[in-house]
Amino acid sequence: MWDILFKFRSEDEADTECFARALATILVVGDVVALYGPIGAGKSVVARAIVRALSGDPTLEVCSPTFVILQEYNCSEMIVSHFDLYRIFDAAELRSIDMEVGEGSGRIVLVEWPELASFVLGAKRLDVRMVTTECISGDPDIRNIEIYGDVEIWFNRVLVVMNALRKAF
Repeated sequence: MWDILFKFRSEDEADTECFARALATILVVGDVVALYGPIGAGKSVVARAIVRALSGDPTLEVCSPTFVILQEYNCSEMIVSHFDLYRIFDAAELRSIDMEVGEGSGRIVLVEWPELASFVLGAKRLDVRMVTTECISGDPDIRNIEIYGDVEIWFNRVLVVMNALRKAF
């Protein structure tokens, strides 16, 4: 059963990065994180901070794969595959991409613009939904971040993220 597991209000990019670093601490090989949100919501910020946290290198060059679709990073004893599906327009085009996901993949998968890929990403994924609140708050940097996932798989792990953020703020 999919439920909202956690809500977080990010006041700026530094808060969003802090959230992503906390999220990185619970990710293991085989995990899939789907990053939803409009342009400018912070999907690339989250992906970059996760990759940097998993690599142990806060200055690692992490490029958005908008034009190349996939960037891969060797992070310690795992590979992180970062997909950006913004330029994918249909399921047939998506099938032409080698999206190896899940426990047997030997990697953590981050996917921006995952709307067309639900049939590939599977039900064990964690969905991170981000929305800017500029129309409400007048501040383009404030965003609401919500995490959705299967309670049986993710609840205890997401508690770790919540506790880390409580200590940080």
